[in-house]
Amino acid sequence: MAIEFQGTQPQELLTALYGRGEIPFKLEYMGEGAEAWSRLAEAEEYDLGQNEFKLIRDSAKDIFAKIGRNKVNLLYLGCGTCFKAIPLIRAASKTHSPVNLCLLDISPTMLEIGKKKIAQKIKRNLLVETARIDFEGGNFAHITSSLRKRFYRNNLLFFFGNTFGNLSDRTRILINFRESMAASDYLLIGVELVPKGNDELQNMLKRYRSEAVLAVFFNILKNLGVNRHGGRFIVSYNHLKNQVEWRFELSKDTAVRLGDEWVELRKGQKIFLGMSHKFTPAELKKLFKYAGFKVVMFAANKDKTFALVMGQPKGL
Repeated sequence: MAIEFQGTQPQELLTALYGRGEIPFKLEYMGEGAEAWSRLAEAEEYDLGQNEFKLIRDSAKDIFAKIGRNKVNLLYLGCGTCFKAIPLIRAASKTHSPVNLCLLDISPTMLEIGKKKIAQKIKRNLLVETARIDFEGGNFAHITSSLRKRFYRNNLLFFFGNTFGNLSDRTRILINFRESMAASDYLLIGVELVPKGNDELQNMLKRYRSEAVLAVFFNILKNLGVNRHGGRFIVSYNHLKNQVEWRFELSKDTAVRLGDEWVELRKGQKIFLGMSHKFTPAELKKLFKYAGFKVVMFAANKDKTFALVMGQPKGL
């Protein structure tokens, strides 16, 4: 399936690959990448997704207790397959009729998958709409304000899957979120925490080195014509930055074409495919504060491997 890039995405990819030797990770979810992620996200062996789902399920009552009597539109940022929204939808359905859910993602394919899957899981008292956006491109206040006018007066934005850790400029993303919100709105983010020891780290790296994960990361190179056997993956943990990093080292010279442009890639070149930053609770709270949020809830699972942090915009 060829990827149909939108707007300036071809230029963004070309600049990153030619100028910095990188692939913007957000583009890996386009086309076949969305389908590869769909197969991975709900797999029982993908413990990151399962651990987060359980934490959301166990925290849903507390989340809506913080929201109180206010009714909220649910906005799933980077919606994926949508299965992690189920506990929030079920909790909201106790007081909301209907529950209004807006799915937001950069990938049209991912939006289609998410909408289809949530319709299979929740068959009544749910309205679903979609919007294609790039969170790195700025705020999306036109969407949040439209929902506020058409449905409930407040919004609950949620961003799961440690997607927050895949972004390089996390403060800017939080500011984009804040500029899309009113003072009465809420933001809920799910992240993986820094591994506490070598055993936990090795289990994490084993997960991220699985073929199912690598299939997502190889999506763009595959669509550019790079052979999977024309190099090797390097998946490592950067202890200085507390992040897993993916690279693909080429075993021979190759040239890839994007539109009318050609990019020469050299043998031995290590193309940076993405990262997954891991957080400490103190770091999360600091990021929220710097971006103009007050933290109203923090929850972690029993093993302290995953956390949810919930905030509201505060006055400047």
